[in-house]
Amino acid sequence: MTSSASKSATSLALSLALSLLVLLGGVWVVLTVWYPRSFWSVSGIGRIGAYAVGVHLGLTALLILPWRSRGREGSRVQFDVAVLTWILIAAALLSLSVLASGRPVALVYAVDRVTLVRANEIRASELATLGSIGPGLRWSGPLPLWATSPSKDADRLDAIQLAIAGFDLPQRPARWEPVQLHRALIVQSAKHVSSLKRARHQPHSDAVIRELGLSHYLPMDGVTGHWVLAVDTQLRNYVPIELDEPVAPEK
Repeated sequence: MTSSASKSATSLALSLALSLLVLLGGVWVVLTVWYPRSFWSVSGIGRIGAYAVGVHLGLTALLILPWRSRGREGSRVQFDVAVLTWILIAAALLSLSVLASGRPVALVYAVDRVTLVRANEIRASELATLGSIGPGLRWSGPLPLWATSPSKDADRLDAIQLAIAGFDLPQRPARWEPVQLHRALIVQSAKHVSSLKRARHQPHSDAVIRELGLSHYLPMDGVTGHWVLAVDTQLRNYVPIELDEPVAPEK
């Protein structure tokens, strides 16, 4: 009986260790590879990640139940722990796949704003038009891009119809171009950071702006709150900043 209990305890310890490794591995991939630190708040990944971690920890807690069934044979407890371990891994992979489908792939500059576009928001039928931008969607954080506006009446009508269907210009790979081709236009349409009123709970913003040489900003779409994207004149450095109030429209 002591030997069986020891084997069951070993199985439980290995399962819990595996659970922890899967959890930490998933968190590392999401927060260091897919989502740059500066985009954690604006993308809402915190809430999604908290839900995924909660589910994972809940399933991990279930691993304790077979071990607490003292009246069962050690081999039976080992089998129960093994089954729950596979359920845990499957649930972790499912959560990771959901996060992967919603990873940010493009930081798209449009006429009057910047949009963080996720993989599951784009018009998939236009992926073949990426061309020189890349062979496919990125896995290592958002790529800065420019969304070209339609110049022909037929294209404008098509853009309106697709926007109604949920695919605005930033979500359409066929409209994407390298951001450096339109750098001058973007900087010209942006406002200077000296006119920016940042949120009170971001005391580090001034230091970050000076360190990165950020001089201009554009309104940015965020999950919640009011956001702008501070950029430098070369569009090489950028940081999302949350505001207490929305940016005042141009007069």
